[in-house]
Amino acid sequence: MKFLRKAILPIVILAIGILIMNVMASREKEQRRKPSRPFERAVAAKIVEYTDARPQIVALGRVRARDRVRLTPEVPGIVLSKGFVLRKGRSLAKGELLFRIDDNVALNNYRTTLSELLNAVAKFLPDLKTDLPDSYSKWETFFRELTDSNLPQLPKTSSPREKLFIARFNFYRLYYMAQNQRLTWEKHFIRAPFAGVVADAAISPGSMVHAGSAVGTIVRSDIKEIEIALSQTEVRFARVDSKAEIRIGNLTYQGKIDRIGDIIDDRMQTIPVFILLNGRQAPQIKDGLLAEVHLQGPALSNATVLPRAALYNKSEMFKVAGGMLQPVAVETAYLSLQDAYVTSGLHRGDTVVVESMQDAIPGMRVKASVVN
Repeated sequence: MKFLRKAILPIVILAIGILIMNVMASREKEQRRKPSRPFERAVAAKIVEYTDARPQIVALGRVRARDRVRLTPEVPGIVLSKGFVLRKGRSLAKGELLFRIDDNVALNNYRTTLSELLNAVAKFLPDLKTDLPDSYSKWETFFRELTDSNLPQLPKTSSPREKLFIARFNFYRLYYMAQNQRLTWEKHFIRAPFAGVVADAAISPGSMVHAGSAVGTIVRSDIKEIEIALSQTEVRFARVDSKAEIRIGNLTYQGKIDRIGDIIDDRMQTIPVFILLNGRQAPQIKDGLLAEVHLQGPALSNATVLPRAALYNKSEMFKVAGGMLQPVAVETAYLSLQDAYVTSGLHRGDTVVVESMQDAIPGMRVKASVVN
């Protein structure tokens, strides 16, 4: 019995092996008969539709005060402590006294000449009342209004005789000397030319200042602007007074294009464009903040907007025809960071590849998946 089992087992194993080999051989023959399907690459595509499109220009810039003034006194002297407010970060009202330079000498010079002027008017008033009574009233009013704090406007003479009469008393020389000395005296009081903030201060009470030396900087707080750099293509769509949307963080503000520069930056080949913020919003926005500016260009008729990634060699795109890639030369009116505004080269209803395909070649078989 054992001998019979040992004799049958090899025969069974051999039969099973032959059966398996026959099955595998038949499958291989069947696979050879079937034609192999060509490989098709899946690509994202879009159906071309021509409409009126409005380019969106996006640029970054820093918020800056439009007016920034360096303070330079016209007269020398010691800075007095009384009324001194020129400290970095301090808010200022228009016309507010920033600091005062010792004015004793200038005030005394003005008062000396003013005294001589009063004396000259007092001398000719009695004779004027007798000889030219019609002119007496205006000169008498001038005399009464003449004080340290007020140098009234010079009365107009009504006749050559009146002018000659006044000139005999050296009046005109004294009047203009007093006017010049008053202007010199007033230069000792440095006031804010506009509402703003002290950006820099280089002096303190007791400091000696010299004429023409910079002592500080103030910036205007109610007028802010943003300088952005646009390419020569983008500038064609920018118009003075056109609206701009400004995004700073999560907040959105409104503005407009104030001016467009004429000088091209040699290094970057860009042109500066200045965006003016709306006056009511300007005081809320701090200097130095980074802003994202969105500008709307003029409408382009019969244009289709496609991803810029679909553009090859600056002027070509791939369309899908018969399941294969076909290169097409296109013309673009504007290129943004994300989009290409195509005006010709494609036909309405064409299926265009809208993803980057650096290894694509004409005739490559693809399977287009249309995306919105």
